[in-house]
Amino acid sequence: MLVSAGPDQFRAREPGVWVNQSLSPVVNLVRQRGGSAQLVVLRGGDVLLDHSQGYAPDGLFWSWSVSKPYLSILVHQLAADGLLDIDAAVSYYWPEFARHGKGSITLRQVLHHRAGFSTSRGLIGDALAMTDWRSSIRNLESARLRTVPGTVPSYQVFTYGFILGEVIQRVTRRPLRDVMNDVLLTPLGATNTMLGVAEHDLSRCVSIRSSVPLAMGALNSRAVRMAVIPSAGISTTARDVARFYEMLLNDGRGRDDTQVVSPEILSQATIASSTEADVDGFAHTPILWAHGFQLGGRTPNLYPPLGSIAGPRTFGHNGSNVCVAWADPDTQLVVAYLTNTVASDGARHMTAVSNAIASIARPAAG
Repeated sequence: MLVSAGPDQFRAREPGVWVNQSLSPVVNLVRQRGGSAQLVVLRGGDVLLDHSQGYAPDGLFWSWSVSKPYLSILVHQLAADGLLDIDAAVSYYWPEFARHGKGSITLRQVLHHRAGFSTSRGLIGDALAMTDWRSSIRNLESARLRTVPGTVPSYQVFTYGFILGEVIQRVTRRPLRDVMNDVLLTPLGATNTMLGVAEHDLSRCVSIRSSVPLAMGALNSRAVRMAVIPSAGISTTARDVARFYEMLLNDGRGRDDTQVVSPEILSQATIASSTEADVDGFAHTPILWAHGFQLGGRTPNLYPPLGSIAGPRTFGHNGSNVCVAWADPDTQLVVAYLTNTVASDGARHMTAVSNAIASIARPAAG
């Protein structure tokens, strides 16, 4: 059964002009894959699909790099508030970061994934340190450049979050989690979105399933779920993720008409910073980057996470081919898809789901 309305705060404002049952093939794709999942599809504020399997709709999924846009929007909002300048050097706010030739790297270059280094201690080394903020910061201070900053895009898996997060803490003189809550999540009404889960909410966390027992054990640990890991550590629900993207499409206004972020932020955050000719140095494939988001559009990628038919104004972010979220300003379509399955077919599956939604969920004739 397709659910077209959840709790009161998630009900469609008006009856949708889209036919929910047309999305049943999408639900079939999700069910056939198995595992736990939440999938929410909105259009213009109307709930077209609210599907959960394997867990209740309030189950907290580890969102992987679907976390990154929250941090990006927070940076843009603090810039709008005059607390930082995205064209300033990171070292202006954090002098120790300048070591080993990193003094000229700007916040904008970090937002573009063009900082000149994608990891501090290699991907595994960064992952081992991700629950320890101070160790991650020390690793960044001692990191060395691999390329000239601002030239080659190279996806910053963990470094992205810790660089931006440390700057935020320094300019606000407050913990990142508190700033995220006060500036973004609380005004948004995203009560099920947490940058580090509180102990009393651990029982709601959906366990990650993987064919690699060591990785699964680490990611499902209390230490990881409770840590502040800004690039990947937000635990949330698909309903809350959809609420975030809906707010961005609505000129920064939440469902109660609260101005959550400045109206101009979406246009700034979605300015393209790369083209299909720019091969990402970490992913070894072209990624269409903006200022904190991935963009839709044509690329040579066989399985683009936002879908191979996504328009160039579509914006969102992949989450390690385990989760994905995106929105299309042209169709007012919002998609939030969270799963707990790490698998080799992840990229293909995410593309298939995104394509199916974009091609099937069309306004009803007449």
